[in-house]
Amino acid sequence: MHVARPERLAGKHEGAATMGRERASRGHEQAASAHTEVKSQGGMAKWGEELKRLREARGWTQTELATRMFCDASAVSRLEGGTLAPTTKTAKAADEALELPGSLVNLREILLDLGNGQWASDVAELEKRATLINMWDPCFLPGLLQTEAYMREAFLVSEPGATDAQIEQRVAERLQRQEIWQRPDPPPPVLHAVIWEPALLVPVGGRDAMHTQLEYLAQAAGSNRRVRLQVLPLEHGMNPGMGGAFMVANFTDEQPAAILDNLLFGQTSEKRAEIARLSSLFATLAADALTPQASLELIGKVTGAWQT
Repeated sequence: MHVARPERLAGKHEGAATMGRERASRGHEQAASAHTEVKSQGGMAKWGEELKRLREARGWTQTELATRMFCDASAVSRLEGGTLAPTTKTAKAADEALELPGSLVNLREILLDLGNGQWASDVAELEKRATLINMWDPCFLPGLLQTEAYMREAFLVSEPGATDAQIEQRVAERLQRQEIWQRPDPPPPVLHAVIWEPALLVPVGGRDAMHTQLEYLAQAAGSNRRVRLQVLPLEHGMNPGMGGAFMVANFTDEQPAAILDNLLFGQTSEKRAEIARLSSLFATLAADALTPQASLELIGKVTGAWQT
């Protein structure tokens, strides 16, 4: 198997850089779709307003409602503020607590339909509840498997207007998400990640940082039985996932949800047709990718190249 050397990426293999420029050039087109984000956030806000109205009508505090819903008061606060997307399970819990069977569940479905089946995304919340996560990324390594140096550099480059404090907050939040691997009960989700080879070849944070990152990636994929990592090699040519990253999260007692990523925002979808399409796309990418063992061997070779 041919292994592209990292320093030759700008010469023979310009896949990641070219794709990045093409994605950036589509910024104006994607901005036109920003109304979907506004609509989805509006739906979340309206659902939260109704939850607050019903709670206050009973004279309850957020803590009292949280106790009846078996969740934290902070979650109720975020739900009422429209910053946390209500899941079907959450809506049912609220209905049971308020003794209004089906009321908030039905409102959620109506608002979700008005938002084209989409809510604003909350990756951390999905990861906490998921039993299986299928994710594809043509540019970056999985967030749950990133080193601190890698994620910091990724945030610095992708958010040039952010302050140092904001960057450190992003890093702290992602590191907190990674604590899911130490969770004893319920067990962590199974992560099946397929990445494109250019994600191994772009020097995020420099050669030393990339070398350390790939060593960590190989160690995690090789020792954590709940991680299945595959690499789609450049020699395969174009692939149907070059348009952008996505993940499909599966749950025990909820329908699957998908998060689609682009330059402006991440968007969560629960529409069955969209989830089925993304699941089919992921299956195709996984079938075309190297086996987990062959992927680890490729990662090992690229890691060595970063060291020289």
